Amino acid sequence: MKSMFLFCLLLLGLNLSAQKGESIDVPLSQPGKRGLLIVDIKKGPIKVKGTARQDVLVRYNSLSEDDEMNETRNGLKKIASGGLNLSITEKDNIVSVDSDSWNKGVEIYVEIPMDFDLKIESYNDGDLSVENVKGELELESYNGQIEAENISGSLVASTYNGDIRVHFNTITTDASMAFSTYNGDIDLKFPTNLSAKLKMRSDAGDIYSDYDIKLNKKANRESKKDAHSGVFKVSIEKWTHGTVGSGSAEIVAKTYNGDILVQKSK
Repeated sequence: MKSMFLFCLLLLGLNLSAQKGESIDVPLSQPGKRGLLIVDIKKGPIKVKGTARQDVLVRYNSLSEDDEMNETRNGLKKIASGGLNLSITEKDNIVSVDSDSWNKGVEIYVEIPMDFDLKIESYNDGDLSVENVKGELELESYNGQIEAENISGSLVASTYNGDIRVHFNTITTDASMAFSTYNGDIDLKFPTNLSAKLKMRSDAGDIYSDYDIKLNKKANRESKKDAHSGVFKVSIEKWTHGTVGSGSAEIVAKTYNGDILVQKSK
């Protein structure tokens, strides 16, 4: 019975009227082995923290609950509001937290084992924060900043409005990584022994680094002659290409309105 419970769906399609700080302990099917956390919500911030635990803790809180309870109508005091639609499932060490509500914002806090992969996504009011996690990480927001502190492995992070700030302890050798935002800075801190090929672009900002980067200006220029028209054309990109060390990993960073900082971890 216990094994069946661990592999079963824990919570499906719950209509929750969330009180502040409600939490759920989610047992893993295979404690001690690497898992995957998937969080997909339409509105609200998400924070994930790696700990020494062997299960997953999910804490959720309706962002609008407190404010809405102060509303009145025709002298009547509101005593209840529409429920929060939240689904939490676990199967084969894959934990999914999902909400498809665009109107009811929810704040999500998750504690996981430190060796865990992540796929985290939010849309509105979606600040993302990750701390003390080692694995393959994917973080995506639309309106919100992304922060990742004391992480190891690889990361792909993208947002539209917000800064991206990342502090790596170690990175996976030869792992490709990408960081993109439209309005915001990209601040990346890597180990001092970083070995990577860098491809960076800021249309309305500058690029800074304290690494000894070997710039490749030829990579920004492409020339060719059209066989039919006979026109010779030279195209110059706005990308900055460079290499640190032997250049084993590929790292792409792109922002339109912001600076890019590539730093050594202190």
